[in-house]
Amino acid sequence: MDYENFAYLLVKVAVSRARALVEEDSVEDLESLMRAYEAKMACAAVRPLVGRITSKEAEAEILKSMDFVKASLPHVNWE
Repeated sequence: MDYENFAYLLVKVAVSRARALVEEDSVEDLESLMRAYEAKMACAAVRPLVGRITSKEAEAEILKSMDFVKASLPHVNWE
């Protein structure tokens, strides 16, 4: 698996977790907190991979998806 495919896989996980949380509209139970944590960890793992992706279109799409995840989860500390 190359960097681009692995980054897409991680972003797909993060986006799916973020969408599930947005649809639930609740972040107070343990399952919701786990989804937020999974999204955060997936985005953290993607960050180093982005610089190794050769396709600028793929890089832009991945960064756009990461921005969506971050915007969907404003309560998460992304630092």
